[in-house]
Amino acid sequence: MGIVREGLLARWLPFFRRNQSVRVADVAGSASLAAVGTVSASARAWHPAAPVDERIEALRTYVTEVEGRLNQLDHRFSLEIWDRKQAVGDLDRKLNQEVSELHLLLASKEQQTARIDSRGLPVIAAGIFLSGVPEALASALPWGLSWLFPVVGVWSALAAAVPAWREAH
Repeated sequence: MGIVREGLLARWLPFFRRNQSVRVADVAGSASLAAVGTVSASARAWHPAAPVDERIEALRTYVTEVEGRLNQLDHRFSLEIWDRKQAVGDLDRKLNQEVSELHLLLASKEQQTARIDSRGLPVIAAGIFLSGVPEALASALPWGLSWLFPVVGVWSALAAAVPAWREAH
């Protein structure tokens, strides 16, 4: 609070005024943006009593430097965007290739499943035939011929099961 009063009083009373000189030096700082580009800021100082032409020239130099940095960043970002687009294109091609491979694998599995299912059809037909034969017809057949049907049924079941088991393993 005392400093504020002294500042207000120094406006009207000269003995409260202090001689202070402030020197502004070049200040530079930089920040990194995820290794994509570097942004830097700098302040240019000139003497307040410098001629206007000198100050304008300093500003023109500063603006030229800023434009150069901006162009460099624009170029870097353009290269980064191009690299990212190429990476996305590569990933898209790889994804399409893998999807195509999965479609082929799925079609192959469906074909294999249909082949296994078709091998079982004779066994199913034999089972239906054997379960549907009436006892009167079965007893009318001679004893040796009646054993032929179960043997043929077991043989057809094995003929269908063994190749399917071999393909699965």
